[in-house]
Amino acid sequence: LNSERFNVGAMHSTSVNTSRLTVPSNQAGLYWVYGWTNFAANATGRRRLIIKKNGSVTINDETLGTVSAANVSGMQIGALLVLAAGDFVELYVQQTSGGNLNVGDTGTTDGDETELTAVRIW
Repeated sequence: LNSERFNVGAMHSTSVNTSRLTVPSNQAGLYWVYGWTNFAANATGRRRLIIKKNGSVTINDETLGTVSAANVSGMQIGALLVLAAGDFVELYVQQTSGGNLNVGDTGTTDGDETELTAVRIW
């Protein structure tokens, strides 16, 4: 995650631990965490998104088994969870095409990003 649309509360850094959204001090609470990406067109294998808490606890895991050789495969994932100050969440992206496969910038004109968002609800 090398850029930001916005960063309220300094949850993300573009230079240190760039894969993480970290809960700031005094901001513990209930969060909606949401991520998405696009996979380049390729009909082989599966696509997978995972949200993890603190680098090891899988919060949600989604797999896309039917993919297209002609079209970009878009995926999204979300989770509602309680986070304490210092907890962090990450979005993991996996694929089993047998070779390198671009994510994010897939040549489409809109929605090319791989993004992770965390919104404090309570």
